[in-house]
Amino acid sequence: MTKHISPTSDLGFKKSLASPESKDVLQGLIGDFFDIRISLDDITITSPYSIKVYKEFLKQGDGTEQAVAKFRQTIQDVSADLKVAGFGAEIQLSKSTHFSKRSVYYACDRFCANYNRPGEMEQDYDGSFLRYSSLKPVYALNIIGYNHFPDDKPLCVLTLNDRKRNKALDREYLTIAYFELEKEGVETENQRHWQTYFKTGEATDDAPRTIREVTEI
Repeated sequence: MTKHISPTSDLGFKKSLASPESKDVLQGLIGDFFDIRISLDDITITSPYSIKVYKEFLKQGDGTEQAVAKFRQTIQDVSADLKVAGFGAEIQLSKSTHFSKRSVYYACDRFCANYNRPGEMEQDYDGSFLRYSSLKPVYALNIIGYNHFPDDKPLCVLTLNDRKRNKALDREYLTIAYFELEKEGVETENQRHWQTYFKTGEATDDAPRTIREVTEI
């Protein structure tokens, strides 16, 4: 019998969403929570899952700072370039005092990382590079195993806007979503299937193909 790793474990989360063979799973996740429709060719996983590094770490038992950093990079989170945007996903099962700050920091850090990025900057009329032009929107999804917000809705999507005047910038540069697994009342059927998958590691027969297939990875 094949032993499956829980999708909410550090390793299972990354294996499910950042394996090269499961890029279509990541495509489905992004579309179901942010309504972004992108082709597989436009997705580049920047923190790919690597069982090789994981096995080497366990075999060597190397506790040096360098080895631990390399290991954490292997299992920590999921990040991808979407050609016109950046994407990151985190799993947080238990309450953490500064989790809200951390989730904002990760999104902002990813946004700033594209500043002055070679090959992605526009050029001014005099041929000089416009360093801020390489910045692009970031979408961050935080999957949470506890009640983080006081209301009863499982999905909260936050953007930069003026609540009183209903104004926003020319684009939604930062979009940070929080999906609470323990709450009912999901907005769409696909979000319900994701909730079931992350809570149980299983998929019902009516779940999208990608979610059904990821249970076998």
